[in-house]
Amino acid sequence: MIIRRFSEPGDVEKTYDAVMKSDGLNHTRMLAQQHADEAARQISNLRDTPEKQALLTLCDMVLNRKK
Repeated sequence: MIIRRFSEPGDVEKTYDAVMKSDGLNHTRMLAQQHADEAARQISNLRDTPEKQALLTLCDMVLNRKK
């Protein structure tokens, strides 16, 4: 389906159903959280600046975005 770019009728629905039945989304969220936590840890020793705050905010925005 991916190779043919979901061009057949029902491809999108079948793919959606398969994703929803797997734990792929939860696993992806968990990995994203781990990466965001590590990013925050890596910059934790930097001075408090607007740039540091922007990076921390970006981590939060990525994890909590809708769509």
